[in-house]
Amino acid sequence: MTFANNAHLRHYLIEGGLSHLAVYASFEFEADRFEERLVQVRTQHPYLDQDEAAARAAYRMLASQAKRHKKIAKIKKRLGIRFWIIVAAVLLAGLLCAIAHAEPTPQQMSVIRNAMRGVNLLAPMGSGLAGPAPQQPNGIILQFRQSSSTLATRPAGLVILDCTTNMTCSFSGNTFTLTSSGGGGAHNFLSSTHSDTTPASPSRGDLVTGQGASPTWSRLALGAGGLCLTSNGTDAVWGSCSGGATTWSSLTAGTNSNAGTFAASGNTWDFAASTLFKLRVGAGLTTSANGDLGYDTTNTSWKAFQGGADRFLLVSTNKGSANQIPINNGDGTFTIADPLVSGITAHDAAGSTTNPVAIGGYASAAAPADVSADNDITRAWFLRNGSQVFNLASGGSLVTLGQKAMSASLPVVLPSDQTVSVTGPLTDAQLRATPVPVSGTVSIGTFPDNEPINVAQMNGVAVTMGNGVAGTGVQRVAVASDNSAVSGFGVGATGSAVPANAVYQGVRTSSGLTGLIGCNNTALYSNTTNGNTELVALTGGQTIYICSWQISTSQTTAVSVRLVRGTGTACATGETSITPTYPVQAATSTGPIGLVGMMSPFWQGLAGASGDAICIETNAAVSVQAFITYTKY
Repeated sequence: MTFANNAHLRHYLIEGGLSHLAVYASFEFEADRFEERLVQVRTQHPYLDQDEAAARAAYRMLASQAKRHKKIAKIKKRLGIRFWIIVAAVLLAGLLCAIAHAEPTPQQMSVIRNAMRGVNLLAPMGSGLAGPAPQQPNGIILQFRQSSSTLATRPAGLVILDCTTNMTCSFSGNTFTLTSSGGGGAHNFLSSTHSDTTPASPSRGDLVTGQGASPTWSRLALGAGGLCLTSNGTDAVWGSCSGGATTWSSLTAGTNSNAGTFAASGNTWDFAASTLFKLRVGAGLTTSANGDLGYDTTNTSWKAFQGGADRFLLVSTNKGSANQIPINNGDGTFTIADPLVSGITAHDAAGSTTNPVAIGGYASAAAPADVSADNDITRAWFLRNGSQVFNLASGGSLVTLGQKAMSASLPVVLPSDQTVSVTGPLTDAQLRATPVPVSGTVSIGTFPDNEPINVAQMNGVAVTMGNGVAGTGVQRVAVASDNSAVSGFGVGATGSAVPANAVYQGVRTSSGLTGLIGCNNTALYSNTTNGNTELVALTGGQTIYICSWQISTSQTTAVSVRLVRGTGTACATGETSITPTYPVQAATSTGPIGLVGMMSPFWQGLAGASGDAICIETNAAVSVQAFITYTKY
């Protein structure tokens, strides 16, 4: 079979070191062996298309023959006119690049490389692989360069380079130079394409002027606001605007609306004939430089820049009268008026336009401190409820509470021929007040109920406190000898009826004074049970206290018995002994019986725990009799 050479195969040959085979048009292969190689390639590289898979199969067969030093598959023919067409296309692309820019673009260079890929005329012309390649081919070698850097070297044969419009060609030794003599395609205005310009990037507002001792067209940056384009005698420069007064017939919105500053120095601006003169207006407007003025619609107020800060300008609502002052209305305006006049209704007046000024002072629960010297300003003292405080003075000193000498007090003289009556009931504050010495007779009315009274003296002597020795000033309480029993005290005469109430008795214990506990309940047991039997049921949160107990048997068979406490059925849960285990047994069937126990009218310390029951436990089915006295609370 015949396999035509293509771009894919030439690429594989060059990459695999068989570039001398890339110039051939086709190769002869055994059809069945080629099909085997193609199946291998498709299995290993399923992503390849049909042409590239076939090219890779052909390369594997050529590479395999080269490794075994076999004769290369029969070559049908060399590249002839087709190759030279490729070379001519490359040269034509180079010429077009030179005409346009004097150098090819990266995209054009890529086209040239792809077209020339695999074309290598330095390979041997024979079909064998063993012979050495010659050092250079027959004919002309064409070398392409960019800024003295070699791009490619190719044998060309006859090549004609014809320099035409906008191109200049020169030949020196082995070097051919192709130079563009025209602007070519699109390019920047101030770029190196033009020999009479200084390259620069533009910015908004720039101008282009001739600059420098050897003038070139150069960028003149936009000047600062308010400057004018002027001449310094050599170049065009930005400078201050000077000259005579400038006259505008009108400043029309839209026509003269560009932002900027009008320099009014030396000019007269006459707005006498204007119908309306407006300044800046805006929401949230602020001023930022001296002389700046505007109206803020958000705060409904005028703003002006003064003293390095944005200030408010308040506007008066009236002209006012002499000696009146401005009063801020809180809305960006003020009213000129008398500050001591409110203007609603005067005190006890029917239609006046003024009101009296409210008088107040500083509130303080404590008296203010004295000022440092005479003629100092002081302030009135008011309590927190608004009451004004007045202090009485006597002889230049404040009168304080309590009994004082005549020189430091205000004496009160009562008429000696009259009686001073104090009507009641008296309040607690009146009874606790410091007494004021008076002359004459003072009658005190009734006292309020349960009012405490302190007795300072008794029989002219200060009273004593506590359990004192009998004597003057010691109070005594006499109890009648024929008094009946005190109710609730539990005391009665001998032989009298039992008092309604009892006195709780106590005894001294290791933990201090403890009240006696008596027992008023009895629990009995008489049975032949082997195990536990409940005597007193539990009550949650209560403790069973046992005063007396007794265990006995009339049987000659020995049995062990004890008292226990616990919860659950027959104290089975948390069972704990509260007595030792006693073995009891009768000596004979007729007596005496086996008996243990303790008898007391009061509790002796035997008790269960809170919430426990009391049970009796036996270890044999023997008749046992028992009882306990107890109380539970």
